[in-house]
Amino acid sequence: MKTNDNDLVTLIAGFYAVAYGQQIGNRDYTTGMLSLFGRLQQGAFPGYLFDPVQFWAQATAQLLGNELAVRNYHHVSFRFAPLSGKGKQLVIRMGATSAPAKPNGTLGVWTEDQAINDRIQSVLEMVSREDTIS
Repeated sequence: MKTNDNDLVTLIAGFYAVAYGQQIGNRDYTTGMLSLFGRLQQGAFPGYLFDPVQFWAQATAQLLGNELAVRNYHHVSFRFAPLSGKGKQLVIRMGATSAPAKPNGTLGVWTEDQAINDRIQSVLEMVSREDTIS
């Protein structure tokens, strides 16, 4: 399946629903999101640790049972520790880029660090042309 911006929106919306505690058909949005963040870590912030178990724990802590956050796609924050063990954690946000949002193209992934954010957007653009998000 070719991916595009709408697929990213679908992936984020599906991941929110699964983290909230809902079952979504046969598609595994958790695996898709973990794959995407693994790609982002490799291409956009390789100096930071990506731990899939910790990532899922952070997501469920913010979304599990939180109907308001899921319904409005409030952004969730993921913290990544530097591989060196020194320095600030990197905070990556995912969700609504404007509030409130519906899954219509206003969902995304970003960070406040402009250089890393530019790399994130570049990786997302590259992934949107490949078969790796599904």
